[in-house]
Amino acid sequence: AFAFDLAASGPLSFCEGDSVLLDAGAGYASWLWSTGDTTQALRVTASGRYWCEVRDGNARPGLSDTLAVTVWPLPPVPGIVREGDVLRSTGAAGLRHQWYRDGWPLAGETAARISCPSRNWKKDRTNCWKWPNP
Repeated sequence: AFAFDLAASGPLSFCEGDSVLLDAGAGYASWLWSTGDTTQALRVTASGRYWCEVRDGNARPGLSDTLAVTVWPLPPVPGIVREGDVLRSTGAAGLRHQWYRDGWPLAGETAARISCPSRNWKKDRTNCWKWPNP
């Protein structure tokens, strides 16, 4: 059997929701990935160890190197709790915060809490509190 290297389209460590394309190369008669897939390239979205077995035109077997892929989970999305004139993020301690209003970052507002005087609050038609446009 002959050995060959897999090609990766990007980093082998990435966040959940991203992927990397592993390519065993063209010119072979067949491909068999560690996942059971039989294509030339494999899109990977999960952590694991990946390799590919190929056969050339003379039915000679080849085995690739093994690539370890690490997929990091996304952090939980924090909630927001209104406590009087204060909004508080329910995110885990140590998270970096940035408060926004109408899609724009509020300068200097990077703590887990932000003061919002109640005169700025109104209930919308769904009975939810919102900070209206000026």
